[in-house]
Amino acid sequence: MQQPRITLGLVGCYVVAGLLFLIPAAIFGLAIWLLFWQSQNMFAILGGLVLLWITYVLIPRPSKHGALTFGRDEMPELMRLVDAVADALDAPVPDGLSFDYQINASARTVGLVRRRHFLQIGVPLWRLYEPQQQVALIAHELAHFVNGDPARGGFVGGALHAVERWDFLLRPDADDPLGRDLVGMVAELLQWLLILPVLGLGRLLVLLQFNRSQRAEYLADGLAAQVAGRGALVSGLRLLALTPIADRAIFQLYPFDRDQNARVFDVMIGAVQNATKEERATLEAEAAKEKARVDASHPPTSYRMAFLELMEPSAPKVKAIDFDFDLIAFEMQAEADRQGKRLMQLHEVQ
Repeated sequence: MQQPRITLGLVGCYVVAGLLFLIPAAIFGLAIWLLFWQSQNMFAILGGLVLLWITYVLIPRPSKHGALTFGRDEMPELMRLVDAVADALDAPVPDGLSFDYQINASARTVGLVRRRHFLQIGVPLWRLYEPQQQVALIAHELAHFVNGDPARGGFVGGALHAVERWDFLLRPDADDPLGRDLVGMVAELLQWLLILPVLGLGRLLVLLQFNRSQRAEYLADGLAAQVAGRGALVSGLRLLALTPIADRAIFQLYPFDRDQNARVFDVMIGAVQNATKEERATLEAEAAKEKARVDASHPPTSYRMAFLELMEPSAPKVKAIDFDFDLIAFEMQAEADRQGKRLMQLHEVQ
């Protein structure tokens, strides 16, 4: 485990996260004061009841992994690969695997007392990669369990999750304010009074933990390169620049039919593989121009590749040749079909 070094920035992260968690407690305290110490005033009682409801809405909930998960019984060969990568990283073995239809992958830890780890793999990204690149993908994600990123910890990560939830619950609807009655306008004013301090503290927390989260991404790349090989990681990152081609290829299947199952992913990957030199050069040039942004969860891909090029090449600790990737594809096929249906259904609705 890479323990984060104590700095003023890290202390600031925990202070701001603590303030965010104190907001529901402060509202609850005010509600109790109104209900019990101002009980002779009917409006105070009404206000106290409203504040109790607001406390219930805002009280932080433990994050959950709601996606359908799979384990050793359903995907033994894939879990054997995950075990090998986790062992090479000295990282926790995920409690479950899940999949989606996005060109992405992620690792997350849920629970405040009982910590559980999950790995989520986007089917199109997995199919885009060669086996050793797939090893690198798993290694990068599992490295997030040991790279000391405060945003993925229970306290700071929980505060960031709470801000997202409060923003979703409290942000007023973006319809015409002139069409509301007086009660609606008062309710919207109360919503803004509640959400603005939350958003302000949330933005400050993002700024305070930005450098550490970016450092954690580079560290995850470095750890993954040691496990899967620098070449596999760099070539996989280079392919990420071409993913807009895969997204556009979906529209070749119009009119959309959810019964196409995983065929949609074959179309997406085929479009990338058949891209012209001009298309590749244009997208790679655009990726090279990308700059770091505070609102981005990852550093620019070109920065990550430049960092990896500074590392000494070494033999991978986990080699794809030691695993049966045809069997892994067979284990994933049913879930790939289900995710293909989900993706087609999404476009069908749109």
